[in-house]
Amino acid sequence: MILGCSLTAVAQPKQIKERIAELKESAEELDLIDRMYDVQLVIKPEEVPFDEEDAFAFTHSVKLKSGKEVLEALKTKKVYQDIIAPYSLLQIGDTDLFDWNSMLGVGNFFFDEHPDYMPKLILKKVYFADGTVQTAKEVVVENYEKILGEDKSRLNDEFFLIKSTKSVESLEYEVALKNTAVQTAVFKKDQTEQLMNGMRISVKSWTGKEVGFLFPEHLYKEMAGMDVLYKDGRFLDQKGSNTSNLPPESKRKQLQEISAFYKETARMAEKNKFTGLKDLEDYLLKNVPKIDTVTPNDVLKNYYFSGPPSEIRMYFPVKTPAEARETIKNNRIYSRGIVFKREIATDFKSHKQGVMDVGGNWIIKPVYERIYNQNDYFFLVQEKEDGPSSYYWLNEKGDQWVHLKNIEIYRNELYGDFLVVEEGTNGPKGIFNIKSGQMVVPPVNDNIYVEDNFFVIRNNDKITLLDAHAQNILSGDFESVRIDEPFIYVLPKGANAFSGYHIYNKKGKNITGQFISDGGWESGSNLVLVYKKGKGEYERHYFFLDNDGKVVITVDPDKYVQTERFRNNRALLKDKNGMYGYMNEKGTVVIPFVFTDASEFRGKYALVKQKLPTGSTWIGLVDETGKQKKKFEEWPYYISFSDEENTWIYQMNNGIRYDEEGNEMHRVQ
Repeated sequence: MILGCSLTAVAQPKQIKERIAELKESAEELDLIDRMYDVQLVIKPEEVPFDEEDAFAFTHSVKLKSGKEVLEALKTKKVYQDIIAPYSLLQIGDTDLFDWNSMLGVGNFFFDEHPDYMPKLILKKVYFADGTVQTAKEVVVENYEKILGEDKSRLNDEFFLIKSTKSVESLEYEVALKNTAVQTAVFKKDQTEQLMNGMRISVKSWTGKEVGFLFPEHLYKEMAGMDVLYKDGRFLDQKGSNTSNLPPESKRKQLQEISAFYKETARMAEKNKFTGLKDLEDYLLKNVPKIDTVTPNDVLKNYYFSGPPSEIRMYFPVKTPAEARETIKNNRIYSRGIVFKREIATDFKSHKQGVMDVGGNWIIKPVYERIYNQNDYFFLVQEKEDGPSSYYWLNEKGDQWVHLKNIEIYRNELYGDFLVVEEGTNGPKGIFNIKSGQMVVPPVNDNIYVEDNFFVIRNNDKITLLDAHAQNILSGDFESVRIDEPFIYVLPKGANAFSGYHIYNKKGKNITGQFISDGGWESGSNLVLVYKKGKGEYERHYFFLDNDGKVVITVDPDKYVQTERFRNNRALLKDKNGMYGYMNEKGTVVIPFVFTDASEFRGKYALVKQKLPTGSTWIGLVDETGKQKKKFEEWPYYISFSDEENTWIYQMNNGIRYDEEGNEMHRVQ
């Protein structure tokens, strides 16, 4: 603590001794502050707890990325075009101050402190959708503030105002980055100092608790960033940011004066120059130099890491500014909605909106308060301010603008030339042809959804299936319809999985014939598993059919008692001896019957159990040839598919989890 001049009433030798100790402590702390004008950096590893009352703030700064890295990042940015007839506002997205910080890789670093680092984008050419090209000199409007009624700082991204309403296909602009070149000072445990920009940086200490550096304040201000390397070669992740500043340089002399005063007063008290404590306090009150109270909390800077680090790298800008320049042609044009031929445009004078073609010509005059384009043909229009919105349809030629009244979009995604619509919000559903403007399926249905490029229409108990061209494939009173390419599974009215599904191909042909299907998933196989009932209640004779209903494989019921579907071109079989093997889609056994237990293939491998000649049991994964790939200590007690991790998971009793290729995952408690 740094003490002011509080008074103590009782004058006793013990109290004077305590006051002398307080004066010395205050002088030491002031000396610490003085040293902080030179000691600018202290690093503490994670083992040293961070305390809010600690005299250290924590912050993090990283190396400036090279100009090449920034240019690569800029190539991924989207360009937005807002038409404000007779102008267009072109904005390069995600290039505001925050994003420039991110692209440059800077943390505790601000452009207002280092203005030379601010990148510049210079527009060179504009390429339009009609094939024409104009230079920036020809098309850019310079006095944008006067025209837009606002200055550039109010817009988040880099932008250009151009004298054109034509649809823009791409922009060509030059990127200029200054001062991105840096010098590097690398400190390892056995190093004590480095020379940088003519100034010496020294390691104060390198212990298990902290790493400290000594260098002048102005050199710290020049530092562009810092990296810390773990012993295992990984770089530190950012922990957080908090900054504190030293008192102005002008106060340093005052701090030195008050420190010297406390030291001298303590020496005087030790030599009994004061008659008592009151005399000492009166002297302090009368003679102490005047200065605002400052504590080490105000001045120390700390970089707070997981640690301990093995290497620390500091980066400083080179004295001669470096400049990276590159011309980028950016064709990532993004407009509101999914738009290819038509653009929403705002009239500069009336502020009303209409629709333009790619050549910048009005198709629909700007007389509406607001227009939202869903695609090239469907537009949500608000005719008057605070008025309701409704949909309009615009034909291919652009000469028909039809008010659809109470028709609304139900599913915004286009399916070829078709759009699923509804009559009023949450009303009956239909299908609209955006090219012809016709309702190909009237809005009278309970629900319409798209599954594997088929329209599934539900109305009361009736299910209708249409192909991608809205042509009828099948229709009827079904319990359910499910698509598993290339087959369609239909459960007839009143049926269940035991009585069997009917199998259709994509042309709507029922290929089930005399067979029964349990409706299981074929998972992309071109063969579908069906069966006939045998003599016993649970006896089944299995067959595989192709897409036309032709029997491709007949599974011999005298040899095999269980057959599963094809996975990875392998179907699991169980013979009459209770042993498992696998066949391919030609019906040939390719993995012999040597397993006492086995599963279908999950991905590239199948889980099996095999009794070895030694008498031991091998449990694990085998590939499509039967070759052992991964051994497990036990049969997994739980097998499931994880959508989040996109893999089958084998979980053991001890909590260890393996993915479908046998790689160990994180343990579950």
